Amino acid sequence: MLLLTYYFPPLAGPGSLRLLSFARELPAWGWDPVVVTARDPGSCERDEMLMERIPRGVRVERARTLEPHGLYRMLVPGARSTDRGHLSSKPRSVSGRLARWVRLNAFLPDSRVGWVPFAVRAARRVVREEGIDCFLTSSPPHSLQLAGLRLKKKTGLPWILELRDPWRSMEHYQEEERTRLARSLDRRLEARCLRAADRIVTTSRDLRRTLLRDHGLAEDKVVVVENGVDPDLFPTTPFRPGDRFRIVHVGSLPASRRPTAFLTGLRQALDESPELPSALELHFVGSVAPEVRQDLADAGLLEYCRFESSLPHREALARLASASLLLATVPVLGDRADLIPAKVFEYMAARRPLLVLARSCDEVHQLLVSWCGEGAVDPGDAPGARRRILEVFENERAGRLPELPPIPERYHRRELAGCLAHVLEEAVVT
Repeated sequence: MLLLTYYFPPLAGPGSLRLLSFARELPAWGWDPVVVTARDPGSCERDEMLMERIPRGVRVERARTLEPHGLYRMLVPGARSTDRGHLSSKPRSVSGRLARWVRLNAFLPDSRVGWVPFAVRAARRVVREEGIDCFLTSSPPHSLQLAGLRLKKKTGLPWILELRDPWRSMEHYQEEERTRLARSLDRRLEARCLRAADRIVTTSRDLRRTLLRDHGLAEDKVVVVENGVDPDLFPTTPFRPGDRFRIVHVGSLPASRRPTAFLTGLRQALDESPELPSALELHFVGSVAPEVRQDLADAGLLEYCRFESSLPHREALARLASASLLLATVPVLGDRADLIPAKVFEYMAARRPLLVLARSCDEVHQLLVSWCGEGAVDPGDAPGARRRILEVFENERAGRLPELPPIPERYHRRELAGCLAHVLEEAVVT
């Protein structure tokens, strides 16, 4: 079978990790994958250590890509890419605003669309040479699904379309700069791909419900295969409290996920506890939007902050294991979040206390309740954030360390690959 994905090692990020795990684990379930991915897109974070985990027997074809990131960097000084995290911060210059407008309205569904013809060409070659019996396209970037649509028309092979994140309800797709025409065209592209696919895989039940509701899809066409973890990657040494109370956030923190309630609650906790100010360390691993940094400054929290650029995955997991409290945010979009951030599963596997900002109606809240009995904190509940921070801090100082359960085996990547294998089998047989 063929895995068509933009993100794959050495590119970093949750999408790359998920598809790498499928490439590693599917052979145990009777499927031999071939990977078609992008060749060295210079605008993405890299993690060279992930290359060591690609199985030797897995063929990886890397197709060239044509993207507008060089032009964007000229128009927006200091920008490294047009990825979602950077789009969340609105440029101040006229040229920057123009580049942003063009990005949101001319490149549909997204700026990776220039990869589509090269991906299709490479995928068709693999189909001819390897005797492929089905293929999976995993997005974002959602422009990748246009390659799947073309490949389906050219080959007639069973197509499994995977949405790791929502399509039109992604955070930066909601920007006011998007024209009515761009929104309409994007809706049509999404609908065409969803109709043409033989099976659809999502990573959350909320997104599955949204797709069924908005597109009238058959119940058995849309299947959930959650994000998960590779438990063997996590450090085995137990947590030992030190002189620092570390609150850690791993991953990008865009302006659309500004943790306002957390910052207010933390400021209140600092004012209330005489011991917390001398112990606190706020550790951000990954890109942090300028708006969030300004919020930290406005709350008087910058003196406690430590900012660290993106790390190799193994080192990032070590940061999780050393945290007193792990912070995560879930975007508020419509009546449901439609996603569970992949980092939440890694946070659970680290077995450290969590402060996840999400609504009680969001699926991530129910996930946390079922795991440890304690759910998320509402994004507007500053007192709730203050209580969670002080509770964890006081327990740690008193030596009362929580005994959180291990992450259930159903979220181990090997088991999730088995779920995907079942989807592949159904698509081929049907």
